[in-house]
Amino acid sequence: MKRTHSSHIIAAVLFATISSVYVETKFCEVACTRVSELKNVGFDNSKVPMFIDKGKCQSNYTVEEGCEIPPAQDCDRVCQPRALEIQRYHNRDGPQIEIAIKSCYRPNHSCLNKCELKRSFVHLFSGSKYHQRVDVGRCVGPCQETDPRIQCVSTRNVTEAFEGPNGFVTLDIVKECSCGNTNCYRSDYFESYTTNNASNPEKVLNVGRCVGSCPGITLPAQCFPDPDNCVWELQPRPSHCVSTSSTKEVFTDAKGIQIKVPLIKTCGCGSG
Repeated sequence: MKRTHSSHIIAAVLFATISSVYVETKFCEVACTRVSELKNVGFDNSKVPMFIDKGKCQSNYTVEEGCEIPPAQDCDRVCQPRALEIQRYHNRDGPQIEIAIKSCYRPNHSCLNKCELKRSFVHLFSGSKYHQRVDVGRCVGPCQETDPRIQCVSTRNVTEAFEGPNGFVTLDIVKECSCGNTNCYRSDYFESYTTNNASNPEKVLNVGRCVGSCPGITLPAQCFPDPDNCVWELQPRPSHCVSTSSTKEVFTDAKGIQIKVPLIKTCGCGSG
């Protein structure tokens, strides 16, 4: 009996010792705030340099005794813009606009695991009767690619007009996102045509367009008409983001004329 009682005491001491070793990690509080970031936008009519506050989002840690800085997360749960606004100003070149950060926040949703379209608001004509908030969208999230050029980008935009004090302004609204080459990729682009089809006179085609550039890529010298008979040589030149494959849509317009419209299928770096 005494031996059993002693074992209970030893177990209790061990449990108390193990319990006292466990310490819950306390992370420091994180605040996501907008801070000023000035950008030079040229000169005014008196040749004085002009600056506007574009702003930036910054994480600040409230350090208390015993807290730890949380590990960085390579995902969308970072301090990022909540709303943007278009700032209007006049420099020596006339009226200009610039998009600036209005406010910041830290998303409370879980980290993204794919490329997605998220809401992103722009405030137009703040402080006037034309003020309105527009969701222009943005592309965020990871791409399961080892090539750093493959990122989450906009692949379909639409253009919308909004009335302001000096007429209408147009904004590109992101409608679809996917993983693509950030240097050069295909984006949807729609054009409307009138046909001779009485029941359906409007024909809307996704003709596509190539977006981006090809920095650091140079095309080699090229002989014409062929390498074995080089009459003249085209010197090495910079590469451009161009169509690498396409098809054609053939139809008859309202005037009875046959129209052939090229449709871009893929884009890449090549000769412009």
